[in-house]
Amino acid sequence: DAALAKQLLDAGADPNAWADGSATALCVAAARYNDDAENSDADRRQVAALLLDAGADADAPCDFSSETTTEAAPVASSVTDRARKETPALTPLLLAVERGDARLARTLLSTETEPPGTAADPDRGAGPGSVYQSPVLLAVVRGHADVLEALLDSGANCAVLVASSKRRPDTAAAHDNLLDIARAMRHHDALQVLVRHADACDVRADDDGLPDDGDVPQDAPPPS
Repeated sequence: DAALAKQLLDAGADPNAWADGSATALCVAAARYNDDAENSDADRRQVAALLLDAGADADAPCDFSSETTTEAAPVASSVTDRARKETPALTPLLLAVERGDARLARTLLSTETEPPGTAADPDRGAGPGSVYQSPVLLAVVRGHADVLEALLDSGANCAVLVASSKRRPDTAAAHDNLLDIARAMRHHDALQVLVRHADACDVRADDDGLPDDGDVPQDAPPPS
């Protein structure tokens, strides 16, 4: 509830307080689910903006493995259950990406956040070796084109390479870039977004397994 959040913050509530030691209010706002869609989504974005302006840590890990936390703050179980299989601690931005909530993602990434608040890091991931290691990788794998656009507009690095699901006979490279993944998964809208940013996203590995621009590849397992 945005009105209640403002009242509490104005009274001096700590925007970075943890519920049961595992999730901040911003985490709950990013993950909370309500079937009464549009009003709930707008309220969640308002709460997130208020928390950020009050100094909430936009990149604080959100651990919903605690049963107490989950009961106290109902969240989208399909999101957190799937995430727990890979990593227990997503950031608020990764939760927004997983849910396909582009407007919340833009709120978290906004450069208009007032001090002492700071915007979320568009490249901050979780769970090395998983689709959660990079927000743009997660957006591509889930096919959330609007979220992908928001991330790239915020300067997210899309020069990401992941372990290829199969070594192509025409190349020695064992890594796919984001365009390869979007094509393979037939996420056409996401692919169109990447094509518009092809100068940055269309990286290839050279013979020694490193991208041509010298960046170290992010070794995630093949997306499924």
